[in-house]
Amino acid sequence: MRNALAAGLALLMSATLAPPPASAAIIFGFEQAGPTVATHIGPHPGGPNDVLTVGQFILEDRIVGGGYRLSADNNRHPVGAPIAPAPPGLLDLFFATFDRGSALIGGLAQFLTPNANPGNGQYYNFLLAGAAGSVFPTGSITYNNSESDARLVLGADGAVSGRYNTDRGGPCGWTGACSFSGQLTATRIPDPAPVVAVPEPASLALFGLGLAGLAALRRWVRPARAR
Repeated sequence: MRNALAAGLALLMSATLAPPPASAAIIFGFEQAGPTVATHIGPHPGGPNDVLTVGQFILEDRIVGGGYRLSADNNRHPVGAPIAPAPPGLLDLFFATFDRGSALIGGLAQFLTPNANPGNGQYYNFLLAGAAGSVFPTGSITYNNSESDARLVLGADGAVSGRYNTDRGGPCGWTGACSFSGQLTATRIPDPAPVVAVPEPASLALFGLGLAGLAALRRWVRPARAR
């Protein structure tokens, strides 16, 4: 697990995301609450405990608590079109699933960039729908790079359920899929957000994902040492 998470975090650190928003916003963070559970164990090596999903999305606080609908689907953008603008109110979105030294990543750019070959299985889709008086949106987030696929469903209470499947084999591949769950957290960024000069643009999402991954690693490594 340590090697897989380290490799995944290295990929995250190499990503270039949007700079911190200049106006008040809400960060919705997700960390997998427990190990993945294989629906069917096949003859391939590896275990569902080697898989971890973390992520977050950032919304302008002016829309949180009201009725809104945000969506994007890279297979519905016209082929050859330039990158589509993010729906108003959505500032950033980034999810990643780490699996035995590799990472399936779904960043905002993937969701907004037209798929040059819609039949290749690369599918990035999100739908977030808010209701008046509710902090957490409902909806779904899917990121598929044609080899691996993760699908998350968001509940009105912030609960998240997900499924992960990969062509790389193991209990989450070929012979079945793995399920997992977790809970969203909501954190408000003050207005105005502080401006920090950095060599490269870096999103608060990146920092939050790194902390979430390290925290999960500490929790899962301790039981392993006890054995």
